[in-house]
Amino acid sequence: MRRLWLILALAQMCFASPQDLKTYGEVERYFLDKGSTNAFYEAMDVMKSRHPFDFSPEYKKAVAAHFAEITNINATIKPSLLYRTQALFAKTFGPKKLFAMEASALKKKLDGKTSWKETYAPKWLKVIKDVESLPLPDGRHCDILRQKKANGKALLFCHGGGMILPPMLQHWDLALYFLRKGERDIWFPDYPLLTNTDMYRSTTTCYLTYREMLKKYKPEDIAFIGDSAGCALCLTVCFRARDNGLPLPSRLFLFSPAHIDVSEENCKEEMAILAPDDILIPLQLIDNLNVFLRPGPEAAHNECDPYHGEIEGFPPMDIFTGSKEVFSSHAIRFYELAKRKGIDATLKIGKAVMHDWILMPLGKESLEVREMIAEKLKNDKIKNK
Repeated sequence: MRRLWLILALAQMCFASPQDLKTYGEVERYFLDKGSTNAFYEAMDVMKSRHPFDFSPEYKKAVAAHFAEITNINATIKPSLLYRTQALFAKTFGPKKLFAMEASALKKKLDGKTSWKETYAPKWLKVIKDVESLPLPDGRHCDILRQKKANGKALLFCHGGGMILPPMLQHWDLALYFLRKGERDIWFPDYPLLTNTDMYRSTTTCYLTYREMLKKYKPEDIAFIGDSAGCALCLTVCFRARDNGLPLPSRLFLFSPAHIDVSEENCKEEMAILAPDDILIPLQLIDNLNVFLRPGPEAAHNECDPYHGEIEGFPPMDIFTGSKEVFSSHAIRFYELAKRKGIDATLKIGKAVMHDWILMPLGKESLEVREMIAEKLKNDKIKNK
């Protein structure tokens, strides 16, 4: 029986066009079998062409208006002294030098970080709060921060770091903030990093976490938050849930969404304009992530490029981007795409602030958006469609 299945699978690969194949792995194998030296990129192009978006003049005009707003903010607004002090610290000790390394050198450095292969909530957090480590079926785990008085509401937190770095202290500080101020249990999945796996398996850990959440909470009482690369995980979990017949959460908070596809007209040029002001993200990181980021053989087209996937019917989205981050050029495009696909989406442009500024523990710039999200977490009554 297995031999028959293999024969049928090979026949499918021989006679089907790449558009007929369902997963990324099947499409990539199609090009490999034809002797392609660019199978990865050709497979990505095919997967993303499944549902092309019509970039209308109105869409382009709206994007141009947002970018003009960003450049005007950067030319006229000066952030607070407290923000600038923290930004100087981030510039001096942050990951920009690491991200700017050549891809092979970066991979070698990251491969040596064996302690990053599995991370747990900090010990100090377990002392002051009720924290449970829940094993997941894929061999990973999720840390759950519980409220003292349960109210049946929860937040799935997908941390950023390019999917190549583990959660930082600032991520746990933010989780603790939303535990207290947002009045939600926090579910914090320890997904495998792309230095050791592919995005499909990173998504799987987050998806399994959400599946466990649905056993304990109503979907309308669950929200997702992601920062930077974690935003893509929030979207891919929604795709996976919908494909498996599960209800979607009530709301998505996407903070500084980071994306490496710069194929759209003008996007790369805009990122180059913003790059000198970005104290965290060098343009080299985009080339590096193209080396690390592999969809995984089982990935469907939506998970290959979640920002251009079929998001129709997704829950409301709150999108945040700083005016001084290279990825703001991408964030404003995703916001406009979401609106044109019928999503109840909002866009907040942080004035003269850097990528992921919500992680700063001090200053009005960070506090403003933290309070905004916490208020929605407490009072959100939106039901699933």
